[in-house]
Amino acid sequence: MNSRPPPQPARMPRRASKKAAAAKRADAARQAVEISDDDIEAMIASRRKQHKSKSAGFCPKCGKPVLVTDKFCPSCGKALT
Repeated sequence: MNSRPPPQPARMPRRASKKAAAAKRADAARQAVEISDDDIEAMIASRRKQHKSKSAGFCPKCGKPVLVTDKFCPSCGKALT
């Protein structure tokens, strides 16, 4: 019977240390991401407000929505002035 002492941490296989490091990072990520429902609702409202502010209106020819930066309607191609 050949009994060996457990390997020293410096002599552990790289695979084992990589797995341990990955598990530690995953645990830290799970603990760090705690966002309340109110925070999420505020983020959604902010994104909706940003999206609405980019709209310049509608194309006079086809009625599709156009952005402030559009020079031509993306649907019908009419020049926007």
